[in-house]
Amino acid sequence: MAKQRAEVMAHLARVRESIAEIDAIGVQVKDLEGGLLDFPCRLDDEVVLLCWRMGESAIEHWHTFDSGFQGRQPVDERFRRRSASGGRPN
Repeated sequence: MAKQRAEVMAHLARVRESIAEIDAIGVQVKDLEGGLLDFPCRLDDEVVLLCWRMGESAIEHWHTFDSGFQGRQPVDERFRRRSASGGRPN
């Protein structure tokens, strides 16, 4: 039992380290089980969150900080124009 507990604790430590690495590059892990990630991005004069959920083939949604996941909207031409011109979306 002690060996299994040590293995579980080692796995948890690796998960925490991985989440810390993801956070350090600016990605916000919102729901680990559901695979929900947010990426801060400047849109005009506001910082919004690009939003990706596990199973989605690309980042195609965004929302404001206040509206959260329920306020998801499709990525529109404002984002596409910026990345097409060579500027990174975030």
